[in-house]
Amino acid sequence: MSGPAPWLGEAELQAYLDGELDAARGAAVEGFLAAHPEQAERIRSLGRQTRLIARAYGPLLERPLSPALAALALRAIQPPARRWRQLAAAAAVALALLGGAGAGWWWRGYDIAAPAEAGFIADAVSAHQVYAVEVRHPVEVGADQSDHLVTWLSRRLGLALTAPDLAGQGYELVGGRLLPAAHGPAAQLMYQDASGRRLTLYVRPSADPVTETAFRFAREGELTALYWRDQGGAWALLGELPRDDLLRLAHLVYQALQR
Repeated sequence: MSGPAPWLGEAELQAYLDGELDAARGAAVEGFLAAHPEQAERIRSLGRQTRLIARAYGPLLERPLSPALAALALRAIQPPARRWRQLAAAAAVALALLGGAGAGWWWRGYDIAAPAEAGFIADAVSAHQVYAVEVRHPVEVGADQSDHLVTWLSRRLGLALTAPDLAGQGYELVGGRLLPAAHGPAAQLMYQDASGRRLTLYVRPSADPVTETAFRFAREGELTALYWRDQGGAWALLGELPRDDLLRLAHLVYQALQR
């Protein structure tokens, strides 16, 4: 069965999930779910999402929202919306405006209008996770052809790129590669220290007007990312480093890109 029976609408299923039904209607919904296992599993899945979101972001959502933030959250919700979608939308918008501190990219996959940064950082993380562990083929063009690499990637992205020198910080350039992105090409440069730990610098063109170049922070497990927009590009530096260490490196990368 693809959807609820006509006598039991989506609103009533969501009200059951939120504990808003009286005993009689609650019993009716439970009977319906017992007879429709697919719907029962869907409701259980929504319930799990609600609990996870509430546990992780409940304290943040208790804070009063500014009028501007409240308006953004309301626009992110697609009607008809119940509490689980409101939680997801408000948390995504609030965390983005707060600079992404500790937020990571948890909102990807939810049926909401997530901030533009969500897709960008998810792509940067995915590229790092795929290629940073490669032993034989971590890059497409090696550091021994760095001039060619920078010229090629600059031409393909339409950006004046450079490969920042991080040797003074213990990281040597391994090389880089061209990557696909949602709206055109992206590029990844990879660095490695003497222990084999790797950093990646991910960049793709950005048409969004830039009013500030503040760093934003995200984390998934041990992987830390700092990202910013500047000079027509969106940039992300990623590695399994403490936030302060990565921030120091990100400042050096940013300064090198200004030359």
